[in-house]
Amino acid sequence: MPTTLSATAAPRAPKPSYTNFGVQVLAAMVIGLVLGFIARTMGPDAAGNANWLTQTLATVGSSFVSLLRALVPVLVFTAIVASIANLRELNNAAKLVWQTLLWFAITALIAVAIGIALGLIIQPGLNTAVAAEAASAPSSTGSWLDFLKGLIPSNFIGLQASTRVSDSVATTSLNFNVLQILIVSIVIGIAALKVGPAADAFLAFNRSSSQDHP
Repeated sequence: MPTTLSATAAPRAPKPSYTNFGVQVLAAMVIGLVLGFIARTMGPDAAGNANWLTQTLATVGSSFVSLLRALVPVLVFTAIVASIANLRELNNAAKLVWQTLLWFAITALIAVAIGIALGLIIQPGLNTAVAAEAASAPSSTGSWLDFLKGLIPSNFIGLQASTRVSDSVATTSLNFNVLQILIVSIVIGIAALKVGPAADAFLAFNRSSSQDHP
């Protein structure tokens, strides 16, 4: 009587715990706290300047933040375009969009309520000494119309430049407006869907760019 052998795939070995992203974040937080405490304990050097460990941590920290600011626009763009592209494969895309907007509104309302409650309870800035000229009311305040106008991208990548003068020294910094990048991403994603098969390569590129790697 012939017998058939069914080949079963070998079970995949579990990944080490140190490869988990959450574990890596917690480990980095602990290491950062320990190094910060050590740098604080060392104190300044003989010349009164920050010690070498403090300078090293400051350099690494500022470089890390700069890298994050450089990656955020790309990640937001690819994620939004890929999400819009995936709507083409759904039968209830319109319903999903409205549910997403409703959930976003609810979470935003909760976040605003938490912020107002913490401000009323903690009262930050209470009993602080502020100079009269620094505490003067601003010359103008924003409105809903200004907010809506701010959503219109000033350029393709939502890049904005700001100049700050301190001690007769002017420094210019570049910042990304995430809301403007969001608007650009939505418009480009919808346009890619309207193009049809000709935009499949572009949409596939954005999907692969936003995928998590194992």
